[in-house]
Amino acid sequence: MMGASMAAPAAPVPESATPLPTRVPFAAAWMALPIFGVALGQRFVLPGASIADVALGVFATAAVAHLAREGWAAGRQAIPPWRKWLLGLWAWAAVGGFFHIVSGTEPFSPVEFAKSLAKLSFYAVCAVLLTWALRALPRGQAARLVLTAFAAAGGVAIVLYVAMLCGVPLPFQLLWGHGPNAAYFSDLWWFGGAHEARHVFLRAQGLASEPSRLGYLQCMALAYLLLRPGARARFGLRLALILISLLLTFSLTAYALLLPIAALAVFTHWSSARAQPRRRALILAALLLAVLVPLAPTIHKTIVVRAVRSLTGSGDASSFLRVQGNWKMTYYLLETSPVLGVGLGNFDVVAWDLRAFLFDGYLIERDTQGWNVFAYVLATLGVPGLLLLLGLLLSAFRGRGRLALPFVLGMFADGTFLGAAYWLFFALYTAGDAS
Repeated sequence: MMGASMAAPAAPVPESATPLPTRVPFAAAWMALPIFGVALGQRFVLPGASIADVALGVFATAAVAHLAREGWAAGRQAIPPWRKWLLGLWAWAAVGGFFHIVSGTEPFSPVEFAKSLAKLSFYAVCAVLLTWALRALPRGQAARLVLTAFAAAGGVAIVLYVAMLCGVPLPFQLLWGHGPNAAYFSDLWWFGGAHEARHVFLRAQGLASEPSRLGYLQCMALAYLLLRPGARARFGLRLALILISLLLTFSLTAYALLLPIAALAVFTHWSSARAQPRRRALILAALLLAVLVPLAPTIHKTIVVRAVRSLTGSGDASSFLRVQGNWKMTYYLLETSPVLGVGLGNFDVVAWDLRAFLFDGYLIERDTQGWNVFAYVLATLGVPGLLLLLGLLLSAFRGRGRLALPFVLGMFADGTFLGAAYWLFFALYTAGDAS
């Protein structure tokens, strides 16, 4: 009886059997670096490198170190399928640039090409790493980071706007590297000629280089928050900060992007049976409406009047150059080499050389990169480069039509192809449902 009641001895564990190593998840804090960097770090701190670029570089270093420590197989399954199109785009840019160097094309700057190819290489690697990291995060973590980061950017923009409105002295050179002129415009400056009202309007700029840039960033963040798969529209204080800062830019670009984003959000979320209005959301919506009422006259003059003038052909030179003029610049640049383009990084080099044919040189500067990603790629990489870019977009956005529309519209509104913001939003929009 005693022997029967005793438990059987455990089987001996073979000496060769060792416990499987536990994989350490990639820390969400590293993902916060590029998101907060893009939201708050538009200021350039090194030649050709902004705070956002530095933050992205630190993130990429941490991601590579994590994959090396855990084994490259841990991230192999998350490598996005669109990488082949991105590699093809990079290879075509390299081939075109080296051809211009060998053939001695004039005007062409090998230095600018080398710098831009290095940037494209850096952003291409970062885009893949961002996609892997976003897919490794818990569901909703990336959205919370985006909401907090761009709400902080919106809060800073509102504070700076109120301070400038009240005449508080600010360190403009420290904030933007230039004076406050970009934050103002008047009827006379924008439309020329005599006007019965020559009011000067202040626009929210935040920490971005100009108000339209802030409007673009806030619109792209807003579209991700409202239209990503599984998103729920929760109108809270942070979302209100993003919206208010966007509206205070009085940017035609930002307002034009906001309309389709809002329409898609209403159609997708607020018209569904599951979207029930909450008391807090209604209070914040009323607060937003209270902000809009005193801004209505300025919105009418800066957005409505300006849009009507642009549609009737009497718009200001800035709007004309950003919309129609950008394609005219691309046409002149593409004439020199429709297949290879003028070479990556040489948009401004050739535009400066042809400035006499481009609006008599108006608004053409030595660092002009255009205001449209499609036009920039077409001008610098030729028709094959544009086709590779379209292939990249089609591959990355397959099955994600709601996010494809605002992203593509953003590419028409902002021409910063070689910038951290473009590739961060590209990764956020295409990373998958887990984010």
